[in-house]
Formats: sequence, C-alpha cells, structure tokens
Amino acid sequence: MNIFSHIETMSQEFILDYFDEHDLHRGDMENHIHPQEDYLLCSDKHPIFLVADGVTLEHDSEGIYPNPSGAGQLAWQSCEIALEEIEKIYDQFTDADFFKVFQEVNVAAGQFNAQHSRTLENSNFWDHDIFATTFTAAVVRDNTLYWMSIGDSFVSVFDADNKHIFKTPDMWPDRHEYLPEGFGDLPLSERMKIIRHDYRNGIDEQGRLIGYGVVTGDERAERYIKTGSLPLPEDHLLTVYTDGYEAYFDHPEFVELLVSCSSDCKAQLQEFSKKYISKDTHKYGRERSLIAIKK
Repeated sequence: MNIFSHIETMSQEFILDYFDEHDLHRGDMENHIHPQEDYLLCSDKHPIFLVADGVTLEHDSEGIYPNPSGAGQLAWQSCEIALEEIEKIYDQFTDADFFKVFQEVNVAAGQFNAQHSRTLENSNFWDHDIFATTFTAAVVRDNTLYWMSIGDSFVSVFDADNKHIFKTPDMWPDRHEYLPEGFGDLPLSERMKIIRHDYRNGIDEQGRLIGYGVVTGDERAERYIKTGSLPLPEDHLLTVYTDGYEAYFDHPEFVELLVSCSSDCKAQLQEFSKKYISKDTHKYGRERSLIAIKK
C-alpha cells in the first residue's frame, strides 16, 4: 500500500478573484492572509484516512479575515478526535461505528464553538457565526472500505483500469427543491444568511432533511452523516479529498497521474494544477487536500 498526501493552498489567481468578488482592495492583500482551513490525517498504525475542510468565514467589519481561523482549527480537531476513536476499535471496526465516532467529533465541536462564544442563539449568520467543517473518513480493514462523510469532502475508488467505481454522495443534490423563489437574485450576504439559518443541518417541521450537513455541534448534524462499506478490488486507487480537488477527478489524466507518480508526486500535481487553474481559477484554484492510496 503506497500512500501520498498533499495540501495545496489557494492559488494567487483565486485570491485575486476572491478580493474582487468581495469588494476588497487588492493593495491590502498582505493584511488579509487567508489561513489554512483544510486538514488531513493518516494513521501510522492502521489504514485510516481523514480529511476535513473548515467552512470559509466572512471578513470582519474592517475587511480582515480571521487568522487563525476557528473553522480551520475545528477541521484539525475533528480529524484528531476521530483518529483516536477509530484506532481504539480498529480490529472490530465497521461502518456502524461511525455514528459513535461522529457523536464524539460533533460534541467536541459544540464545546469548541461555545468556548469561542459562538452559538446559534447569538449568531448573525454572517460575520459572527458558528464555526463549521466538513468531515470525511475512510477505514480499510480486511480489504473492505468503510466510509463516512458529512459535507462536501469525498471518498472515491478507482479499479485497475482507472474506472471510477465509487464516490461518496453529494452534499446537497436537491437544493433547488427547497431554495426560495428569487434566491439567486439576492445579494451574497443575504443568500449566505438564509443558507446558514435555514438549511445548514436543516430539518423541516415534517422531519425532512432540507439542506446540508456539517460539523458544528448541532445535534441535527447526526441526521446528515452518510456511511457505507464496499469490498475493494485487488488492485485499486483509493482517494480521500476535499471539494477543492473534486473537479480534478473529471480528468482521466489526473487519475493516471496519481496511479503512476512516485517520488515526484507533489511537483507533478502542482504542474497539473497550474495547467487547469489558467483555464478556470474558481474551479481549480481553491484550497484543496488529497490522500491517495495505491494498492
């Protein structure tokens, strides 16, 4: 089993676009450092692989991005807690155990938010909001993959022919069924307030899931975790990644790169990224994290 992991920061092109979208002055970029909010972790005892992506925050009233980022710290904390819990029970682990692991992660997230005086009750769902993170885990035992995800981080499996045979579910595939009429015409701040207030870990009066799930400490998030298992082919590529890498897997040559690269994987990935960032900065230039496991 060959394991490669990599975190790539936002590209310069993406940062420039971000400043323009949020009406920030490019000349002030040195005062608006965007800290790392992705985190990944691999066990040194067992094939346990974890990624988390702290949900992007808003700039404060002076236009400065929080640094350090509470969302990034929560991503780190979530991976560390989950790894400790899974390692304890690895020899008997199944996908059913993810529910207990997630409860530990989510309770700790609630405590973290409370320590920073961030609650649903005092949130304005804009520049003072609860910290949140996506979270995804992959555990391999007896040639079986056990997976869980909440939010838009993913697990994918490719067979010996590089065919994409499995991907964890999308975060919010039916969003257009629930978003109010005229939603897309609202200012960004209003759209984000509605999404965070109504749809983040959202459950309606009939008990239906109407939004998306993320780790925040909210007990409703437990309804949003997705888990499962599948037997792995003898030869395969297993990948665990945040949403910044999702579009990369649309390109067969990217999968081929992960399968074939050796000691210079990082350099090859960076060259691949440069090629596609020049074509679509927003799709390919965001912060992104990846664990690739070849067998």
